[in-house]
Amino acid sequence: MCVSVQIRYEHRHDDVIMKPISNKPLIHLPIRKLILAAIITTLFSGPVTAQEDNTQALIDEMNQLLNQAEKDRSANSWFLREARDILRSYEWPWHETLLDETFRDSEYTSNPAWVVDAGAFRVVRGVGLRTEVTTTSTRPPTNQGKSPDAVSQILNILLQSSTPTQQQAATQSEKAAIHTVLPITNSFLIEVDVSSLSTSGDSTFSFGPYQGDRRDTGYQLVYRGGNQPVIELHRFNTGRSAIVEVHEDVPLLDDAVHTLTWQRRNDGEMTVLMDGSELFTTSDRGVRDPFTGFALVNESGQLGISRIRINGEGK
Repeated sequence: MCVSVQIRYEHRHDDVIMKPISNKPLIHLPIRKLILAAIITTLFSGPVTAQEDNTQALIDEMNQLLNQAEKDRSANSWFLREARDILRSYEWPWHETLLDETFRDSEYTSNPAWVVDAGAFRVVRGVGLRTEVTTTSTRPPTNQGKSPDAVSQILNILLQSSTPTQQQAATQSEKAAIHTVLPITNSFLIEVDVSSLSTSGDSTFSFGPYQGDRRDTGYQLVYRGGNQPVIELHRFNTGRSAIVEVHEDVPLLDDAVHTLTWQRRNDGEMTVLMDGSELFTTSDRGVRDPFTGFALVNESGQLGISRIRINGEGK
């Protein structure tokens, strides 16, 4: 059986509308494809945003029907796969607000309670949570105005060669780190509004969910500034770390407020966006249990964090 149908696609900003515009034959669709088109038309017969509860409720109901059809074997695998792929692209499973921190109460010690692990943080009106880390280097003292003798030169060479770790540590910057204890589902949505307050673009910072009291397992989204700024997605587990994905040429620190959005689904698929534009989509299932908190680390530069929003998958 075949049915003729003509469909008009309209695209307005982020809204997608599909409407039948006439009965004039345009393409001939088998009955199963027509049913699939009907699902799309039913879902998106008007302007829709994925965050709307009524849209997600309809998607959930359609998924239940597809699951039942698969169980009853009343639809073939092609139809089920195509329908699920379409529904998935508009799915918004993060119903539950776990954290919405704007720092408008001018403090960070309660509601929720943030714990400073290193460095310094303060709340600045109009900026939010501010942190600054500068790179400093220390040099061994020199005898100004005097020419060191041969014995002094030999001693200095021996001391420098015998303590390389101290010399290296002297040029490292101290990081600033802060965390809050918060139950987070393995499937999550994290949005961070960040701005650069430094004159250079060499800032490096990271944030992400962790597991356990030692905070040694989880994921981190890392931004590294400089001449070739990149965003890296890291997975870490009890002292071991792996880079899951890298996206280059991300000029994030330009005195403007930027929103970094990080989505993770139950199957491990993760999508990272900046100001609503997708940077990359990848997948990793190395960490499968729920998370127990959220951490933010500044390794260098001056940053302002005006909002942190975390949503989890509702029960």
